[in-house]
Amino acid sequence: MSEFIDAYQRALKESLADEERFRAVALRLLRHGVIAAKDSQHELALYSDCLRLKPLLDDYFHILGCRLHHDVDYQYFRLYPPGAGAPGQVGADAEEVTGLRLKLTYAEIAAAIAVCFLYDKARQDGRLDDEGEVVESLETFHTAMQTTLKRSLPDGAVERKSIFHRLKQMKIIGYDHEADLNDPETVIVLRPFVTSLVYPDAVNIIEAALPPDNDDEVNSAASNENGDETDVHG
Repeated sequence: MSEFIDAYQRALKESLADEERFRAVALRLLRHGVIAAKDSQHELALYSDCLRLKPLLDDYFHILGCRLHHDVDYQYFRLYPPGAGAPGQVGADAEEVTGLRLKLTYAEIAAAIAVCFLYDKARQDGRLDDEGEVVESLETFHTAMQTTLKRSLPDGAVERKSIFHRLKQMKIIGYDHEADLNDPETVIVLRPFVTSLVYPDAVNIIEAALPPDNDDEVNSAASNENGDETDVHG
């Protein structure tokens, strides 16, 4: 057994965890990018393991060139891939790790930016609840897309549902599984996790970058740890 594995085994023992739990947490972060304690009992267990294993996870992801961010207030961990940086910048190794990056359509990016805009406005207005969330109608969401990005979601119901499902999967919005996503009066929950994905000043950058109607896939390319970086990232 190598010295590296020996050190890894000792660190696991000191963390009072086993290799199976370490693997479960690391794979969850690599696959989904985020672990949120309040989303389910399963994620709460993963979050607790992540807390206990954080020093070892930090070292492990550092070797990969990734960053593990812990938001204590809203109790979630987010993994940032190599190359995530400031607006318009990527790291030298970014092309080597495209598998860790979300592939988003332009429509999905625009929708995420609209969520960010609405969330930041709600925060400035003091409308966030104790969980850091705010409820908005789909009508308000569509208006935000049109006024901030001069864009609308696709007309097709299936395409719209796919976009909202993707945002929910990224944990930046929530809605009832039976919600009618074509009804302007339907409400969605804007979640604090959006602040670690996109930011208010990203609107100007994305507005210049997004073509009027292009749904080609693009790689999201930047992130934030303390609110001072921009773009969409997973």
